[in-house]
Formats: sequence, structure tokens, C-alpha cells
Amino acid sequence: MLRYPKRPVLTREEEIQAATRIAEAERAVYDRVAASPSAMRAVLDLGKKLEMQRIHVRTVTRVSASDDPVLEDERVMSLIRALRAEPSGARIAELRLQQSVFARIVRRARDARLNAHVRELQRLRNEFAYSNMRLVIALAKRFYHKVTVSGAFQGVDWEDLVQSGSMGLMRAIEMFDVAKGFRFATYAEAWINRFIEREIQDRGLTIRLPVHRHVEVGKIQIAQRKAIATTGRALSVDELAAALNMTTRSVDRAMRAKARTVSTEETVSGVQDLTFGGMLESTDPSPAEAHEDDAQWESVVRMLAHLPPRLATVLSLIYGLDGKGERNMREVGDLLGLSRERIRQLERDAFRMCRLHMRFGPIDRTPDALPPDEERRRAMDRASKARRKAARAAEAADIGEAAE
Repeated sequence: MLRYPKRPVLTREEEIQAATRIAEAERAVYDRVAASPSAMRAVLDLGKKLEMQRIHVRTVTRVSASDDPVLEDERVMSLIRALRAEPSGARIAELRLQQSVFARIVRRARDARLNAHVRELQRLRNEFAYSNMRLVIALAKRFYHKVTVSGAFQGVDWEDLVQSGSMGLMRAIEMFDVAKGFRFATYAEAWINRFIEREIQDRGLTIRLPVHRHVEVGKIQIAQRKAIATTGRALSVDELAAALNMTTRSVDRAMRAKARTVSTEETVSGVQDLTFGGMLESTDPSPAEAHEDDAQWESVVRMLAHLPPRLATVLSLIYGLDGKGERNMREVGDLLGLSRERIRQLERDAFRMCRLHMRFGPIDRTPDALPPDEERRRAMDRASKARRKAARAAEAADIGEAAE
């Protein structure tokens, strides 16, 4: 819950008096900067950096988008040269330094009287801001109602709008000139609206758009509303590009950028338990399937690690385990300098050793090294073959004797 000191609404005369006191406090601050040697050294060092083009004018002064950069550079440089010749608080004020830049100059100066003037100026500005907080609340309510009703901007909080409006109010107090005869509320409303709109643009969209893209979207929407009101139809992309002096590509990007994003967890209209994410077909494996695939791949890697390097290379090339796709035996033979039949034999030996590994555990890397059970089985097979061969030979000899 935001809390701020409540102040009564100022009358026209009280508003003029408060603004006049703020203007006098500002003049006192700038005059003290001109009278302080350390503060003037900081200002002139800043001007030296500008002349050497180590920093840009737009990074230290308050420059609007409509100001000509060339003319603004010349204006600032002429003021710096005049300050070198004769320090003046009025000229320092004409520099229109940004608040952060001016605060660094004050800290560098370490002047007690200057700090006292700055604190008094800040107190007067805060008092004036507290007296106009009702204006911030009223404008923030208007924007918050638009945001909640439209539903196009999500994630914008009421406190964020009020905070941004307060920053706009402080900027309006800094820029307000009571000598022009305007009411402060009339002048401050534009600044407050600007800061709140910027906050909505930065935080209200799921995918943040740059400021220039928001400007393009606004121009397109205004042109479309005018076209519908006059001709009864919306303009095409080519017509918008011609009317707004933009390229077709820029118009197309801006129109796609203003499309509303929808959460996959949002329910489908009329169906309570169905979400947009449930209607989308997913080609990605489920977590269980992904875990199973990872486990299988790890077992394959361990299996290849127990094979001789030559056999492991043959299997990797044939089945694409190296990440370069599957190959036939002729292509593998060409890579290894072997015949297709030899590659087939090596593949057979590799599978045989893999089966032995699965049955008896880790095995030696040499193809001739076999487990004791396998050696026993092979010896028994050889003995059985020898007995059958001897039986066939004895039978053939008996038949020969009977024929004689």
C-alpha cells in the first residue's frame, strides 16, 4: 500500500508562490556553483570532455527528440566557452544538465553551502510534489482502468503506475516555468502521462518492444482509424507505408509486433478444462522418454568403451554414432581403406563382443580374449565335432569292408 503525506490542493496564488520559491532556490544553487571553485572545475572538466568528444551532449543535458543535435552541440559549447571566461549561475542553468550529472558535480565540489542550498531546493520540490499527488493518483487510475479493461497489457501493477507518475511529476517540477502563465496541473499532466505510458510499454507486454516500435504502432493505429472513419475500410500494408512515409517492411514488422500474446495456460473460451497448450501438438519427448533415451545413450557409450578401438570406430561410422549420419558398409570401407566384406566381418565381431559383454560383464579389449565359460563351450564344441568326424570315418570303413 503506497503512503504519502497528504497536502491540501493549492490555489492559484499558492501555486505561484511555491513555484516562485522553487525558482529562487534553483537560482541560489546555480549561483553557488558559479561561486565555488571546486564546482566550477567539475563543470569545466565536463565541458573539456565534451570538446574532446569523449562524451556526447545528449548524455549530460536534457535534450528533447525535436531539438537539432548540431544546434544543441553548438549551444552547449558556446555556454562552456562563456563559463571559462566568466562563471555565471544563469549560464550554468542554461546548460540544462541532467539531474544525475548535476548530482555528481555537487558531490565532487564538497561545498557545505552548496549542499545546504541543494537540500533546501529538494525540500521545496518535495512539498510541491506532495501537494500535487492527487493529480498523479487520478491519472494513474485512468490508465489502470484502461489496462484492466482491455486486457492487452498484463503484469502492470497499480503501484508501478503511481511510481512512474510520481517520476513524471518530479520532472514536471524541474521543467516548470511559472513566468509563462500556465497552471502547473496543465503542464504536469503531459509529463505524468508520458512516464505512465512508458511504464506500460516497458512492463505491460510479455515481449518488450523498443520505444521506436511503439511510436510506429501508434502511427499505424491512428492512420487505420482515420481510414476506417473516412473510407469505411482498413488500409493495406502498401497504403500505410505510402501514407506514413515508411517502408513496407517496417509497417509489416510493426503490425506483427502489436499482436497480443496468449499464454499456453489460458483456458479456451467456453471450455473450462481445456487450455491452448493442450491443443498444441508437441514433437518433444516427455521427461520420462528423454530420461530413457539418455540412459540408453549412456549404456551405448559404455559398451563402445569396452570394445577395441577398431570395432568401436566401425560401429560408430555405420550407425552414425559420431553425429554425422548413418553410412553403408561400402562408404565405411572407403573411409577405413577396407573391403565391404571385411567391414561386415568387423561388425559381426563387434556385435559378438557386445553380446558377451551383456552376458558376462566387462571383457578384455583383445578379440581373442574370451571368458572361461565361452572357452569351455568352444572346447566342448570342438570335441563333439571330432567325435562325429571319427564316427563318420569308422562307418565309412565298415561299409568298404562289407563291399569287399
